[in-house]
Parts: sequence; C-alpha cells; structure tokens
Amino acid sequence: MDSVKTLRGYGKVAVAVADERALPERNRQRRLAIAGLSTVLLLLLVAVVLVVVGVSGAGRGNRYSSAGGGVGSPAGTGSVKAVCSVVRKELESSCYSSLSAVGANSTSDPEEIFKLSLRVAMDEISRIATVPDAISKGVTDQRAVEALKVCKEMLSSAVDHLNASLESLRPPPVGGEKTLTPSKIDDLKTWLSAALTDQETCLDSFDGVGGDFGEQMVAAMRNAKQYTSNSLAIAAHLISIMEQLQIPIHRRLLSTTATAALQRRFSPRGTSPSTAAASASRA
Repeated sequence: MDSVKTLRGYGKVAVAVADERALPERNRQRRLAIAGLSTVLLLLLVAVVLVVVGVSGAGRGNRYSSAGGGVGSPAGTGSVKAVCSVVRKELESSCYSSLSAVGANSTSDPEEIFKLSLRVAMDEISRIATVPDAISKGVTDQRAVEALKVCKEMLSSAVDHLNASLESLRPPPVGGEKTLTPSKIDDLKTWLSAALTDQETCLDSFDGVGGDFGEQMVAAMRNAKQYTSNSLAIAAHLISIMEQLQIPIHRRLLSTTATAALQRRFSPRGTSPSTAAASASRA
C-alpha cells in the first residue's frame, strides 16, 4: 500500500513539473499573438492616413487642373497679366480690371483674351454712342449741333472698325482652326488705329465750339479710348505673347500647307492640286 501511495505522489509531481514546463510556451504564443495583432492594427492605421492624404491632395490638384484655366485659376490669371503687360504702363490696371470683369481669367488663350478686349472696347463705345444725342437736346448753337453730329458718326465708325476686327478672328468654316498671320495682325492694327482716330476726330470736332460740350465728351469717352488703345497694343504684340506662352499659332495654316504639298507630290504631271483633290473626292 505504501508503494502505491508513493507512486501516486510521484505522478502528481510529474504532472506539476510538466505544467511548469508548458507555461513558458503558452506565454510565448500569447505574446506572438498580441504582437501580430498590433502589427495588423498599425498597418491599417497607416493605410487610412495614406488614403486621407491622397484624397486631400487630389482635391487641391483638381482645383487648378483645367487645360484652359478655370475661373480665377493661375493659368488664366497669368495669361491676362501677360496680355496686359504690353499696354501703356498707366493703362495696365484698367486693362486687367476690364478683362477680369468679363471672365478673361477663365481662359489661358491670349487670342481669346484679345477678343474679349475688343468686345470690351466695342461695348463701351456702343454705350456712349447715345451721349451726343442726349447732349444735343435743347442746343441752339448750330456749330455745337454740327460737332455733336460728327461725333456721333465717328463713334459709329469706331464700332464698325472694332466689329471688323472681331469678324476677322472668326475661325475658317472648314476645320475651325485658328490662323493668326502677320498680314492679319496688320489688318487688326489698321482697324484699331482707325477706331482710335475716329474717337480723336469726334473730340476734335468741338474745337472752337462754345460751351462745355467737348469736356462732356472727353469725360464720357475716357474708358472707350483706353480700352481701344489697350486692344491696339495687344494686337501689336499678340504673336509674341502666344509664343511666350507656347500657344500654337499657325495650326490650320501648317495643316493646309502640308495638304497642298502632298497633293502636288501625288498629282499626275500637268494636273493642279485642286483638280486632283476634286477628282479624289468624286472617286
């Protein structure tokens, strides 16, 4: 019996020893599980931070990610400043403010900004074209009446010259590409110079006329003269501005030239390119 009790006691001791040996292994496994869970949580946290940073960065980038420059975008604002930098120093402010007021900051194309400058000048002259009639009401001085009549005619002529400038910038019916050439720029400068001359002639008509009619017209025409002068300066430097901003100028012109060259190359001897093109289209 004593031997049996001894064996049982030994068995309990053996189990206790085995439990003590297993304890460090269980602790090690627990620590590994906790470390693994911590690593997963850390990776998830890093991923969330990266996503938030990426979304906010994309939002800031999209604010200015328009090829033509959004409203108030750096691209559009920079182009307007570049265009207005060629006008007389004292007129830069009026150039920028008048163009910004009609949305010029929404485009980075100097040609489009130039068109807006023409529109601004033409609208201003059209607005004051009724001033001579308003002033002439009740006027009995025949010289003053005649001067106001001349002034009205000159303002109408100035509008016509500005309108001719705008019409010349319409894209050609086929292809719709822009073609700014030195000859077209010369035409623009001629029309805009004529529009300025018309306004000067209007004011000159009041020389020797009594009263303050001339002063009234000078005040009324101040902005019109400035806007027309701005457009003339822009026209004179338009091609160089476009080159500076790396805007294509002769896209349609080059395309047309290349097409004509190909037609000449593959046309039968003695056949004109136009005849060959017509024959090809009929085929």
